[in-house]
Amino acid sequence: MGQTQKSNNLDKSRQSFFNEIRGRLLEFSCANELALRSGKFRSFLGSLKSDEIEEFAQYQDYLRSNDERSYNYILRAGQVFCEAFDDNEIRDLKQIILTGKLNQKNIYGEADLYLEGISQKELISIKLIKDNSFINSKSAGIKSIFDKYFRAPDIQAELNLKVEQFFSQFKTEFYQYFDYDLDELTFVELCRLKGISDRPGQLSSDLKELLFRFYLSCIQEIRHNFITLNETSSSLFLQNIFPLAGFSDREMNIFIFSHDKCFSQISMKNYGQSELETSSLKISEVCGNTSFNIELDRLILQIRVKPMNSFLAPSMKVNCSVKFKGEAH
Repeated sequence: MGQTQKSNNLDKSRQSFFNEIRGRLLEFSCANELALRSGKFRSFLGSLKSDEIEEFAQYQDYLRSNDERSYNYILRAGQVFCEAFDDNEIRDLKQIILTGKLNQKNIYGEADLYLEGISQKELISIKLIKDNSFINSKSAGIKSIFDKYFRAPDIQAELNLKVEQFFSQFKTEFYQYFDYDLDELTFVELCRLKGISDRPGQLSSDLKELLFRFYLSCIQEIRHNFITLNETSSSLFLQNIFPLAGFSDREMNIFIFSHDKCFSQISMKNYGQSELETSSLKISEVCGNTSFNIELDRLILQIRVKPMNSFLAPSMKVNCSVKFKGEAH
């Protein structure tokens, strides 16, 4: 069992590494192709640091050697990206900046690419996903999400208190499972004594059930707060979920490249903030202990609680992801 779990973890780590490389190379491919076609390649290259250029070269070599299909997909994707711009827009370009991991990232928000023309500026977010998948759009802290995005400190304070209460209940039940009292030893000591990893995915079924009840209580409370805020002011609530859906800036455009298992077909769609215009808003029930959906006319925003690496503290993220309704195949 332990060997199988270790193998699964290694597979997940490897896949995460591939996804990171593919995402970074896709951003570079789109920017690079646009720079070539606009005659701004020299200035674009000059905007990159030498270590960034070296990193991209290493990524290209690695992906070409280990997954040629996705490597070729990404090269073609840069060309498809350019086809979304007409000749006048390309000739108009003065500057192409790949924001990537720049220290000035806050200037460009969550954009991956910044385009400056004579007549306009544009922020672009570039996503690579499997066909018909949700797209990660925001990761917020459970102890700050309502304060930061909804300017609701009272709701945030109440949620923080309840999360602590839910965690205390989970911890008590965890101790009781092994016939221990809370004052006998620390949580860390108990896990060490019983040979239990603090990673959520490695718990036994019985202990996972206790942990999932904790997650369920948290996501239900978050959902309750979303409903309250929507009922208080639906127009303000809609404005406040824009950043959670990936539109932190009104000028943001999201380009989504979807692929099948073999990276054989390229599909690219472009979305702007108008996708959030809606005549109805529905908040679903909690699904699978950890998430619920907010459905608009043209997109679905999924809100999910995600544990940190360890379950020994009540620290969780609230992961937000979107699916545009036109993405179904």
